[in-house]
Amino acid sequence: MKKLLLALFTASVMTTSAYADLKVGYINTSYLFQNHPQNEVLKEQFKKKFKKEQDVLFTKEDAINALKKEVDSGNLKPAALQEKAQQLATAKEEYATMLSELRKKVDDEQKKASEVLLKEIQRTVEIYSQVNGFNLVYDSGFVVYADKDLDITEEILKKIRLNNSTAKK
Repeated sequence: MKKLLLALFTASVMTTSAYADLKVGYINTSYLFQNHPQNEVLKEQFKKKFKKEQDVLFTKEDAINALKKEVDSGNLKPAALQEKAQQLATAKEEYATMLSELRKKVDDEQKKASEVLLKEIQRTVEIYSQVNGFNLVYDSGFVVYADKDLDITEEILKKIRLNNSTAKK
């Protein structure tokens, strides 16, 4: 519904003679985010940052599998079976808690990193739009139809790459 209203609003604005010289473009924010030069760097940083915790989870998972195999073997006496079953239940609870905590940490870190990248994309779009005389730039997710000539996504990505390559020097 929002897209339809946005399209109708845009159509009405575009047909108004006062806006005959309105310069409009659109970008694909998801594409810019996925192809941002810092995106791969951040992925590698996340792998390194959370490797120890991930390794602990893998070790815990191996221990759970070993306990499960032991419990399912049928070779244990009732008292030993009950003890191993309790150990298995405790290990599964600990694993679930650890996994949940790690996911929350990773999600929080990804959210922070995403906000930084999205702010840079926004700044780049604003500067590019001002320099190139754009009055209005939409995200392609909100456009019902647009001529491909209005797509400035690749130009924005070039500017982001240029900004990141000069920032490294």
